[in-house]
Amino acid sequence: MSNNDKLDKAVIYARTASTEGTNKSDCIINQIKKCNEYAEKHNFKIDLVFSDVGVSDSVPLKNREELKKAVAYCRLNKIDKIIVDNHERISRNGLYYTQIRAEIENKGINILPERKISDVLISNFASAMFEFENNARAKELNQKMIIEK
Repeated sequence: MSNNDKLDKAVIYARTASTEGTNKSDCIINQIKKCNEYAEKHNFKIDLVFSDVGVSDSVPLKNREELKKAVAYCRLNKIDKIIVDNHERISRNGLYYTQIRAEIENKGINILPERKISDVLISNFASAMFEFENNARAKELNQKMIIEK
């Protein structure tokens, strides 16, 4: 039995909303690299990598093809860990994040790394700030478009 046979198995999930150029591939590659580093540090063997490209963080689990595949693969192969480089890969929005995480955890699968309660609070605050900024930018852009017409 090799050392790799003794390691806990996990899968990696990466996501980017970008669909264009090197930004897309660099983002996914960097996420996977960080996940592999986490796995090595915590003695997990990566079984497979899943990545959604061009998928917004507000898209529900049922519409994330690769995340759905990751969950199904984990269940089929009795793997209980999905590693993400950052929980924003699930969602920046606290409500969406909580819903998707609950759906996955109800299937007996944990998303790693674990988040401390302080991280959750900070993330929820940051989510609200991101949403506020996005709405402000959208409003500003709409106003510019009206003026240019």
